[in-house]
Order: sequence, then C-alpha cells, then structure tokens
Amino acid sequence: MNPGFGHFQPQGKLYRWLVLLLAIVVGIPLFACLDAVTIRKWDEGRLVANALEMYANRNFWVTYCFGVPDMWNTKPPLLIWIQVLSLQTFGLTEWALRLPSAVASMLTCILIFRFVERQGKSFLWAALTVLILVTTRGYAGMHVARTADYDALLVLWTTIAGISLWKYCEHNSARNLYITFISMGLAVLTKSAAGLMFGPCMLLYIVFRKQLPALLKSKHFYIGIILFLLIAVPFYLIREHYNPGYIKAVNENEWGGRYLVANEDNGQPWYYYLKHVVERMFVPWFVFVPIGLWFTRKMPATAESRVLQYSALMGLGFFIVASVAKTKLFWYIAPAYPFLAVLCAYGILKLIQALYHPVIKPVFRKAGFVLVALLFLITYVTILVDNGWRKEDATFLNIYNTSNYVRDRFLQQDTLKQIVLHDEKCYPQMILYMRMAERKGYKVWDSRDKKIAPGDYVLTEDPEMEKELHQQYALQKIKEELGARVWLCTAVLKPAE
Repeated sequence: MNPGFGHFQPQGKLYRWLVLLLAIVVGIPLFACLDAVTIRKWDEGRLVANALEMYANRNFWVTYCFGVPDMWNTKPPLLIWIQVLSLQTFGLTEWALRLPSAVASMLTCILIFRFVERQGKSFLWAALTVLILVTTRGYAGMHVARTADYDALLVLWTTIAGISLWKYCEHNSARNLYITFISMGLAVLTKSAAGLMFGPCMLLYIVFRKQLPALLKSKHFYIGIILFLLIAVPFYLIREHYNPGYIKAVNENEWGGRYLVANEDNGQPWYYYLKHVVERMFVPWFVFVPIGLWFTRKMPATAESRVLQYSALMGLGFFIVASVAKTKLFWYIAPAYPFLAVLCAYGILKLIQALYHPVIKPVFRKAGFVLVALLFLITYVTILVDNGWRKEDATFLNIYNTSNYVRDRFLQQDTLKQIVLHDEKCYPQMILYMRMAERKGYKVWDSRDKKIAPGDYVLTEDPEMEKELHQQYALQKIKEELGARVWLCTAVLKPAE
C-alpha cells in the first residue's frame, strides 16, 4: 500500500499548472456551447420571459409574463436580477441568459475543490470531486448548470451554507456561522422554500457534534437569524405592496404547496430520485456512494473523516428530505450532488490506493489506472456530446421545432420578413426569439394576438392544432424544416370565433 498516494499535494509551479489544467477541463462542460439548444419549455422559458420583461419595463420588484404580474412563478427574483444585468452587458442572447448559471456552477466547483483540498489535505480527492460533479448529468446537464433556471444559483448558495456550517462546527467561528445564515437567505431569495431543505441535515449534524446547547446560547446564532430575515423577508413585503395577493400565492405554491401536495401532476413514488440517479442522472457515479461509505467505517476522528461523514449526511440526507416531498422533479435533487461527489471521489481514491497493495501485480495496477481514466474520459465525452449536440434539440419531445426554425432558419434568411406562430405550446420559450426578430426588423406574430389573414405565412409544429387550422383556412405548405412547417394562407374558410 502507498499511504501517501491519497495525500499527494503538488507545490509551486506544478500546483499552479495542475490547477489551471483542471479549471479548463471543468470549465469546458459548463461554458462550451451554452447556446447550442434553444430556450427550454416550461421553467427556463418562464424565467427568460420574466427576465426579458424586467429588462424592458425596469420593474425590479414585480416579475411579469405576457405583460401581467406573474402569479404562476412566484419565486423571488435574485436570479432574474442577475440575468437582467447579464442582458444589459452581453445583449439579447441565450448565452447571456444562461451565463449566470454557468458562472454559479463554476464557483460551486471552486468552493467544493478548495473545501476538500484544504480540509481533506488531498489534491487528488478534490480534483476527483469536481470531475465527478461536471460529468454528472443531473448537475452539468439540462436544467441546472447550463440553463437559465434557478437551480445552479441555488446549489451555489446551499453549498456555501453547508461548507460554512461545517467550518463553524469545526472551529467555532462566528464568521462562518454568519456566512451560513447569509447564504441561506440568498438561497431563499433565489428559490424560496427550496433554499431551506438542507435545514434538517444541518441540525442533525449540530446535534451529532453535541454543539446544539452552545449554539442556542450564542448571541451569534440570533444575529445570524436576523441577518437571514433581513435578506429573505423584505422582498416578499415589497412585492406584496406593489402586487397584492402575492404572499397568498407564494404560500399556496411554495411554502406548503409543493412539499405537501403534488403540484401540476408531478406526484411521483418515493423511489423517483433513486430511479433517476441510477438510470441516468448520476451514472456511473452512484456505484461509488456505498464504496465511499464503506471506507468510512473505522476511520479515526480527523478533519478528513468529518468531511466525509458530513458530506454523506448532507448528500444522502437531502436525498431523503426531497424524496419525502410530494412534488418531485429530477432537478430538485441537484443540491445533493456536490456533497455526493465528495463521497464518490473518496471511494474512487481508496480503490486507486488499493492498487498499491503488495499482492497486486504491476500489470493489474496499470489496468486499474487505465479503467479509471477511461471511466472519466467516457463520462466527460458523453456530457460534452449531450450539451452540444444540436440535433437532439430538433427531436426532444417534439416541442422545440418552431423555436429551432425561427432561430436557425427564419432569422437567417432575407426573403420572408413576417410569420404568424400558431402553436400555444411554444410559449413562453418563444418570447426571446420574437424579441430577436424585432431587433432584426422581422416580425413573429402570435396567432392569439393577430388573426390569420390571406397572404400570411403561418408557422406550426403540432399536427393536432394543424387540423383545426385547416378547418378555418385554406393553406398551402411552403416548406418543412427542423420539424416545423410553414404554410401560406390563401383564404379564410371559417372565421375564428
């Protein structure tokens, strides 16, 4: 056995070069091809609509969608504010809207790397942790690290809060306790009640460390609560002032609704997250979770062992808390991935160390290293392909055809200048492309706002809606590309009611 292998710590220029190389390897899956796919339906489309309307109307307290206060998406607007700043800086693009999520994800990787390296005293453990994180589909794929959704920013705040609480318990540091409460306040300001879902895990760790009585006697605990409230609460009161009824909607949709009731037909069985991580979202890394736990059995009481135990508690504890909730969606488990990555990386590191056992022949040792390298290479290439393969976008659920066509065909030609979009499913993710068209001197109308008339070009993607369209209008198919169809209206057969 080579006992020093796991604690390999490069120095000087070698350390700086290795960190730079690691930053590049980690950054590519997060930042490359951010605009490869069009804006996603549902959550990302709604957030983009909120950001675009705030960018236009400069109302920073009330989010709007379709010109009215948004009472469906009732979450606080910290991410929306950052997206508006990005739009102001970089212009009206998917890249600008998704950049805040990619930056938040990169910061999460930096934080978890520094935490593991400093507390676990192992460069390799830290490097493996972030490599696992950026090759995890549930984190580096759709809806978290690379899309204009809440979850990447939420993961950043919950990771900061989790790390700071560990440091408080380890060093009795008031500063870290304050950071914990501030981060939790920012998490609530990002995604409402979801920012507090690590609470049971944190409380359990404090009890496990026998620090609860001292915490409750500390003035810093109550100052921290005040800091949390000063960050999390004022927005709700201000929004209620400008948008009466907002707090009632939040209470129904966020603070009790989603956890206690299955919202929007998203009720799932208790094993929903387990099924997702095993089948797709945490493949192949979930295999190393029990391995990492196995190696913690007889570890001495050191900072390294406490990092591992805390990561296991936070990752698996959050998994349980999320599984109890009635409303389940695969991205809700994202905050657990940084801590699960710590556990998995330790399991892999210990397996690599085991290759140095005297009974292991050199040829098997080399084969083991090759297998581990291939595992990371395959998962890394897979995540790059998933994030940059544009053809997937044209077929995924068959609901992005019109947005693909408008962005990649309509806005790239010089003949057809106006088109009527007839497909209610495409909202609100089409709003960005409508704004892009306006800036270019083109016009994409919504058939709910403009009645179709002879001479209009109509864009569709849904065969069922096309049947209704043919009952009202005489249509001539002009072209079919990327799954979308363009029709020329030649006559009105039946006036719309």
